[in-house]
Amino acid sequence: MENKNENVLEKLLRMDAKKITERPMRTYEVKRLSNIMGTPFVITLQSIPAELYSDIQNESVEIKKGNVSGVNIQKLQFDTVIAGMKDPNLKDKQLLQHFDALTPVQLVNKLFIPGEISDMASIVSELCGFTSQKDVDEETKN
Repeated sequence: MENKNENVLEKLLRMDAKKITERPMRTYEVKRLSNIMGTPFVITLQSIPAELYSDIQNESVEIKKGNVSGVNIQKLQFDTVIAGMKDPNLKDKQLLQHFDALTPVQLVNKLFIPGEISDMASIVSELCGFTSQKDVDEETKN
């Protein structure tokens, strides 16, 4: 079994360290905005670091009297989308000002509808290596 570990170690040492640490990305077309603009409105989403993902989840948990009382799904989704949105940069001051938004959360709320926010948060989660419920359902069927 030790040879197997050495094999994995050797493989890791041969890998391009920069390539393995690149964050996966995916584009997503917001069809509603494409229709409004008359041209494809495509954003780029990327995975987020594990520590940030964990922080977002922890900050979304509601605790009352020392017990978990629920999860603020809206906060979880908004924070995931903001952290995972590569393009456009939702923290861009000019973009915030143009849409009269004081925070990226307000901007997300102005630009996107709930289903789009949910889709984008799911994509970021998938890019982070989490399996979607749809994928789990498909695997269960097969």
